[in-house]
Amino acid sequence: MDRRINKTGRQMRSRGRNTREGAGKWRLFYEIYPDLRWQPADSAVDWFEVALHTEMPEYRPPNHPISREVFHDLVGVAEALIQHLKSPSLYSIGRYGPYFTLHPPASGEFTQTTLSRSLSLVFYNVGLYTQLREPPILTEIKNQLSQLNVFQFQSSSGTICR
Repeated sequence: MDRRINKTGRQMRSRGRNTREGAGKWRLFYEIYPDLRWQPADSAVDWFEVALHTEMPEYRPPNHPISREVFHDLVGVAEALIQHLKSPSLYSIGRYGPYFTLHPPASGEFTQTTLSRSLSLVFYNVGLYTQLREPPILTEIKNQLSQLNVFQFQSSSGTICR
């Protein structure tokens, strides 16, 4: 039996509040892969990745207290996201991380590149995902992330690489 079913409403509200407080402490953002805008029009996949990122002022080793706290907050956002999905039995979810990433700003000014602590959620068997049709679960995830004040990373076309 899923542990999440046994939580009371008060515990779930408390967890959501803690997640939002943690999210307010750091600059959180996400990216969706594959970015089908840069693929042939007839490209279709049945999976996608939600990469959650927390901007860090400077590199800290993974065992450093700040790095651990940032990762704990990322896990909190990931768990809150998964907890609010409506049909979790219809697809598979893999959680991968932690890792570090570099993000140049949308302006392409590479001297302002930021370091982020990252965690990935990969959703499999989600139905057809194309340039013109995103799976309902992806729309649901984007809405949930917006409610948690986690916004999509905006990069310039010249800085997309993965």
